[in-house]
Amino acid sequence: MNYIDAHVNVWTDDFGQYPLADGFSPDAIKPPIFYPEDIIGHGKNSGVDRVVLVQMNHYG
Repeated sequence: MNYIDAHVNVWTDDFGQYPLADGFSPDAIKPPIFYPEDIIGHGKNSGVDRVVLVQMNHYG
């Protein structure tokens, strides 16, 4: 059976391209990166083959 994860956050450590919002620091973001490819790899084990990407709240 195939599943869709309807709420997935991804982020990067490229704060020049994607600046952080006020009140957030790079040290608080763990892990420092989490790409769409990462979640696809994790989801395959559970039958998830599609995801809906949602912007993290730490971007400005």
